[in-house]
Amino acid sequence: MKKSYVLYYDVIKIIAAFMVCFYHLGLLDVGTVSESFYFPNLNKLILNLCSMSVPLFFMVNGALMLRRPYTLNEVIKRFLKIIFLYYFWIFVLGTLGNAFFDTAQISLLDILAGRRTTISVHLWFLRTMAILTLLLPALKKLYDRKSKIVLYLLMFLLLLFPFAYNYFVLAVSWLNVESLGNLSVTGAFTMYSVLYFLLGKVISDVCAKQTGNCLKYKLLALTAVVAGWLMVTVEVTLWSNIQGSVYDGVNSSFPTIGALLMASGVFYLLSRMHVAPDSIWNRYIRKYAENIMGIYIFHTLLINIVLRLVHRNVSVVSAMIITFVVMSVAMAITYILKKIPCLKTMLTI
Repeated sequence: MKKSYVLYYDVIKIIAAFMVCFYHLGLLDVGTVSESFYFPNLNKLILNLCSMSVPLFFMVNGALMLRRPYTLNEVIKRFLKIIFLYYFWIFVLGTLGNAFFDTAQISLLDILAGRRTTISVHLWFLRTMAILTLLLPALKKLYDRKSKIVLYLLMFLLLLFPFAYNYFVLAVSWLNVESLGNLSVTGAFTMYSVLYFLLGKVISDVCAKQTGNCLKYKLLALTAVVAGWLMVTVEVTLWSNIQGSVYDGVNSSFPTIGALLMASGVFYLLSRMHVAPDSIWNRYIRKYAENIMGIYIFHTLLINIVLRLVHRNVSVVSAMIITFVVMSVAMAITYILKKIPCLKTMLTI
């Protein structure tokens, strides 16, 4: 594949990582729910954009992993490695948390049981990637079949549950339907990731076949981003007023159509980006992307330090600058640790 085409995968990874760090910092004042009707302020609207962060990660992984065939031996090795990394980094972050943060106490038995703390809770992503790895042969076989009926049926069923289902739960809760009052929003044990995983490859293949400016499709993608953002905003508004507290419009919105539309639109728009192979930006983008795993692992530790030094409720610009600093320090740590052979493999999937 052309370098200018592959580059957008790296750009998407970096943007998604930035949104994850920005969200986990939680430095913005998103308001409170009082007796009056709650409506998200500008900070909350900006934060809602981060609901496409992890979905973008899944889409990039799908676009990359479904490109070539895998043997069963390769799949099993990859699965075991990811599971090992999952427990390894829970242990490392848990140990560091015990040493430096009073709120992160965790025992060896807790680690073996897969218990995570606020410093390691984000590692659920590795667990989900392990599941996707096991499903890879079946998903690859479905995708490569000449007839796409079964593939599209699977994607449609996933769109119904949990994506559309979560809006049904929202409607039931808002209308206060007592007979259906026990329903709750679900991510189907993060199986919503399968749809993002497949969608990444679908959009990637469509982009590879397109030529020219494709203005019509760009406008359609931009419309999807705006529509998705509005859907997440409505969801946050209604849930906040139903529950009496500000709703998490990021992590809780991953398995919703709003996040799906935003992630798909941004994925397409970035795929149309073309950078000259000899551009100086190529080197910096690739260097950042090569260390995304480390940024993802270490950013929560750095955030715990930052939150002890920085007052909350800073401006959006300040929050973005702090996010960039956290990412850069995490990247530097990763770059240094990768010089140690045994740790290099621990920071690479």
